[in-house]
Amino acid sequence: MAAMEAVATVVSNQSSNSSNSINSSTSNKSIIASMAKDRLIGEDYCRNCSELLPEQAWYCPKCGQKCTDGRITIKELLDEFFEAIFNVDSRFFLTVRALFVPGSLTNKYFIGKRKSYIHPLRLFLVSGIIFFTLTSLVTSKYAERELVEASDSIFKEDAYKIKLLNELDTLKEGVIASSTHANVVSQAFDTLFSKVNREDSITLGYIEHYGGWGFEQKNIELAKLDLVDLDDDKLAEKYEVTSYIGKTTLRQSLRTITQLDEVVSSAISQLIWSFLIMMIILGFILKLLYIRRGIFYVEHLIFSFHFHAFAFLMTSLFLMLAFIAPSIFEAHVEKLGGLVIIGLIYMFIAMKRVYKQSWGKTFIKFSLLNFSYLFVFTFTIAFSALVSYILF
Repeated sequence: MAAMEAVATVVSNQSSNSSNSINSSTSNKSIIASMAKDRLIGEDYCRNCSELLPEQAWYCPKCGQKCTDGRITIKELLDEFFEAIFNVDSRFFLTVRALFVPGSLTNKYFIGKRKSYIHPLRLFLVSGIIFFTLTSLVTSKYAERELVEASDSIFKEDAYKIKLLNELDTLKEGVIASSTHANVVSQAFDTLFSKVNREDSITLGYIEHYGGWGFEQKNIELAKLDLVDLDDDKLAEKYEVTSYIGKTTLRQSLRTITQLDEVVSSAISQLIWSFLIMMIILGFILKLLYIRRGIFYVEHLIFSFHFHAFAFLMTSLFLMLAFIAPSIFEAHVEKLGGLVIIGLIYMFIAMKRVYKQSWGKTFIKFSLLNFSYLFVFTFTIAFSALVSYILF
């Protein structure tokens, strides 16, 4: 009897295990089926790049797009929008935190920790766009009146005043002669003329071309009345500017004085590309300074990108005060030069940590780099101004 009970127990246990196994298998299949429905496992190919998808794949192994049937919810649309426009994810905060520690972000990038941080070129361009946009806005906010006063409106106003004074000049003698109080009328005219600026011309420079390499910088005394009454071609004809280059530079000089606010905005918009060119040149200078270190040129370029990204963001934070706390900005705007000192200290410490040389060698190379930087910066800004002058 005992033997038969033991056999029955074994059979019962096996049946129970088999039943549990079937139930477990059924449960797993149910879960997989549910996941398949969510992940569209029935889709064999990625709808973005047509790559063959592995079984039970959530994302395409080639392009990284999530498996989808093409339909999209409002939440997904907003998530994709903010990621595409602002790309504010954990990498952004990690990058900014490391960037504000001299040399930290560059060292992390060099040892291979790259996926967690924003690409150096992208970081440079984004921070540069933020900086130059804020610079343009602050310039428009605080210098617009001064720029406008030095532009077209002031010259036109002066020209109309001169026209009025010339007409009064022609009427003066007749009015005095017909008046019974000639002395009083004469004094009134003299007082009026003394109150109004009678300077009727401005000095304008241009470049004349005489063929081949024959160039000469020339000046003309341009009557303000002509500035109002004549267009560019008639001005060139009246003042005997005949060459193409002469007419072109005269026209640009006229635009510079009559549309100065727009010229400044145009010049600022060109600076981001000028700085990018400057980064390339500075990369070569760093390569020469550390030529025995066996460091690739592109690594020096990354160092330059990171330093300038820091400088752009640091200055941008200060410029934002112009809109967040205008009174604080206006009270401390003269301290903007102090940011240069902070930038120099940052660069020196970053060079020491990245290139790992003694303090003495680092200081010497830091000094040489800044001397070269000043020269390259001056040349780049001048070149940018020239391009803006020609293309505006």
